[in-house]
Amino acid sequence: MSRSRAQAGRLARRKGQRWELDVAAAFRPLFPEARRIVDQVRTAKVAGPDVEGCPWWIECTHGASPDLSAKLAQAERDSDGRPPLVVAKQNRREPVVHCRLSVLTRESRHVTPVSLSFADFLALVSA
Repeated sequence: MSRSRAQAGRLARRKGQRWELDVAAAFRPLFPEARRIVDQVRTAKVAGPDVEGCPWWIECTHGASPDLSAKLAQAERDSDGRPPLVVAKQNRREPVVHCRLSVLTRESRHVTPVSLSFADFLALVSA
């Protein structure tokens, strides 16, 4: 049984919303105010990160082959000055964080994009 385009789109949106909730929950032990921005649901009118309450501008993506470079460019374009961070989950793989090296080193001259596991990133920032 195949799904209609509307059903497929609805499932993709739910998967993305669930991932944003999971990311917010993962950050909450470190940042109790971490939460998913609910107002952005189904509208692009609300400018803001996918997860609020953290020191980074967080964009989340989940799918078969997420384009990390495009999501990082979007986060850099939309950021309010906070360092941009992409938390991505490829289907059936461990989640990763994609950001500029300067986010990890706090030195602005390190602009090379890097990826590391989401678990390693959380361990690094909690230390």
